[in-house]
Amino acid sequence: MILLKKEVLLQRDDHMKNFKQIREKVCSTEISEKNDLNYVVKDSKSADFIRKELSGIVKAEIKVNRKNSKYHLNIIPKTNQDEKIVKSFMDDANIEMLKDNFVKTLNRVSKLNESETVKTFTGEEVVVDSSVCAKIMNIHDNLERENQEIFMEMLVHSAETFEQAKNFCETYAENKE
Repeated sequence: MILLKKEVLLQRDDHMKNFKQIREKVCSTEISEKNDLNYVVKDSKSADFIRKELSGIVKAEIKVNRKNSKYHLNIIPKTNQDEKIVKSFMDDANIEMLKDNFVKTLNRVSKLNESETVKTFTGEEVVVDSSVCAKIMNIHDNLERENQEIFMEMLVHSAETFEQAKNFCETYAENKE
């Protein structure tokens, strides 16, 4: 039994390393020309936070306009390198919001004992039901902090990475029994 657990833990570490490599490849794509970047956030606190953080790390003109109940950020980077930084920063911010929403969904699904559809970073939809939810929460809680972050990114990145994480959770649960 101990051997199985060790084997599963090694598999988990391999999954984490593979996902980290995929994530780094996606984030290191080259940008050939400078563009205006437009983002929408739901509140002024988020808009102010983004403006403040970006102002400290890139040279860019950052405009915030309120339209209805949302805030539109128009970011005009001064260089291609600044554009890469802004895109990476906004991708990371989007992933953080998706992770927060995913955690809320997990809590809701586990309490209501039903299923819910969640949108991934790539725009695909995945279904989380109460049995998958319990397995995900169990794995997450048994990971080290750094691996928890990577695991959550796997869950929210795409339908493919969600399925990989879900399959790992199911395999771990079966081997534990």
